[in-house]
Amino acid sequence: MKKSTAWREDRVEMFGTWVSKTGARVYELLSQGKTMREVSDLTGVAMGSMSGYMERAKKYGVIGERKKMDVIATDAEGNEHHFTSEKQINANLYSYSSVRRACLAGRVYCGMTWRFGTEHGHRVNWRGHMVTRRTARFYDACMNADMGYGDISRIGAECGMNKHSALAAYRHLYRWGFAKRICPSYKVIGKSDRLGIVEFDSIDDAEIAGFSARSIRDCFIGKQKTHAGYTWEKITDAEDRQKARGKAATSRQGVRHNGCPVVQQRDAEHMGD
Repeated sequence: MKKSTAWREDRVEMFGTWVSKTGARVYELLSQGKTMREVSDLTGVAMGSMSGYMERAKKYGVIGERKKMDVIATDAEGNEHHFTSEKQINANLYSYSSVRRACLAGRVYCGMTWRFGTEHGHRVNWRGHMVTRRTARFYDACMNADMGYGDISRIGAECGMNKHSALAAYRHLYRWGFAKRICPSYKVIGKSDRLGIVEFDSIDDAEIAGFSARSIRDCFIGKQKTHAGYTWEKITDAEDRQKARGKAATSRQGVRHNGCPVVQQRDAEHMGD
């Protein structure tokens, strides 16, 4: 009896075996140097399944073994010493945490100058910060563009990042001082009968003042009732802000009718959890 070959209709011959069309696409992207996260975003394959694809890609020779670390120490005579693991660094009686700080700052530690190699695993050194290659491409694109709030998601999509990843990456770029602040179309107000009112131009400013951005967002969607003793609201225009702060505020600036202070963004440093 002849065996049916119908199962081959959705398969592609590769590496001397048959793989699914999705698998063939995954291996093709991995061979181009894409990371697991990038391939997952482009193909829709879950990250839990990507680990299996990675193991088979190594088995088939699509990709080679990646170094988990590439640290170079240069002594006073100009000789270079290479380290490929934290264990190897500790075995040579160096402190890994001190070595890492020396690499990021490019300073001397134990009489040697330390730096990361061209690649640190799948990460690269972008202006003193270790980031993924995809994030480095995103940062370079942001630096070369006149950024608006909508451009963050657009550039992120071009680099294979979803909206949330792009926004998180841009926040780091702003905190490091490489980009201007881009505020969304709403401001943030926290209200408390005991603590008064805090007002910020964005969630990023609230986080810099000591509040948790994640907890504030959870308050927006009802997942969390309060954060740091405040209830939180999105405010989209001046009229809504005045309504949120209370119509019965007295003429004495900074004090509500119940005697609680109104805390502005500039005065809210070091508040929160």
